[in-house]
Amino acid sequence: MAIAAKQNTRNKDPRPLLRTAEGIDLTEDGAKANHLSEFFQSVFTKEMRYDHPIDGFEVNTIVETVNFTETTVLKELLGLKESKSPGPEEVPAKLLKELARELAKLLSTLFQTSFQIESLSANWKSAWITPLYKGGSRVSANNYRPVSLTSVCCNITENIIKQQLMQFFEHNNLLSETQHGFRRGRSCVTNLLYCLERWTEA
Repeated sequence: MAIAAKQNTRNKDPRPLLRTAEGIDLTEDGAKANHLSEFFQSVFTKEMRYDHPIDGFEVNTIVETVNFTETTVLKELLGLKESKSPGPEEVPAKLLKELARELAKLLSTLFQTSFQIESLSANWKSAWITPLYKGGSRVSANNYRPVSLTSVCCNITENIIKQQLMQFFEHNNLLSETQHGFRRGRSCVTNLLYCLERWTEA
């Protein structure tokens, strides 16, 4: 796990001091980064793998491939937020956006090849971990949560895969009507409205 310890000289460090459980004050960037890294690792929980059977669904087709067309990649590049922070490869989103038309074909080939050979660049599997303040005392590592800054190019790949998977799920009616999370046009609000409707019908 890597903690980004770089500091923009124009901004004041929001974490000028961290204090350990033993009461030791840490002021050096390296010491603070190591302290946060150790804390984040101590509270990290591994996701449990559990294949939950879904009754009533029959899947007669599968996703054969994902198409990373030049047009699709170009759309993703042009839609990048220039302020998006880069990951370990340190390629800024602004650069990718400004060179979108020159890079679209090249990245399309790269993404498609990577998908077909089932291989990712090592940098795409890594992330800069930046601490985000949650509230409370700023000197306690307990009051920060880790945010992963990953490769912008890998983010584009993930977005394209997600879009095509969701299209497949929607087209084949593989998503329950009661699912509101992670679906376009649905949210906590629509979920609450659905619950309210069911309750008033009871």
